[in-house]
Amino acid sequence: MYIPASFSVDDTETLAAFVEADPFATLISTGEVPEVTHLPLLLDAKAGELLGHVAKANPHARRLDGARTLAIFHGPHAYVSPSWYGTSVAVPTWNYAVVHVSGTSELVSEAETKDVLDRMVEKFESPQPSPWPNQLRD
Repeated sequence: MYIPASFSVDDTETLAAFVEADPFATLISTGEVPEVTHLPLLLDAKAGELLGHVAKANPHARRLDGARTLAIFHGPHAYVSPSWYGTSVAVPTWNYAVVHVSGTSELVSEAETKDVLDRMVEKFESPQPSPWPNQLRD
């Protein structure tokens, strides 16, 4: 993705805060046909990993193990009118914030999957207790 230097952010703490604040991502992997899944992802900054869950029924899930992937986290965005500029020569544009994270995806065990789901429920349902029945977690 082309990013003019004046708009580029390399600070990992700033990027991590963005992903934490806007965890819903577009996950893309390539192959004969590109696959795309929209899903929430958790950042484990200490491990340098993104964690998430894709349903087994999703065809994308079968192509993820070992696949090169790109997760796109979208933040706020808006149209910018040329009428807002003080100059007479201006063009319309779109202002947006986005973080791209690329890497290799890895499928995990059933126990690790349950841990990821518990962590997701804890983050997104907090401060309420998990609604998952204990037999699903044990």
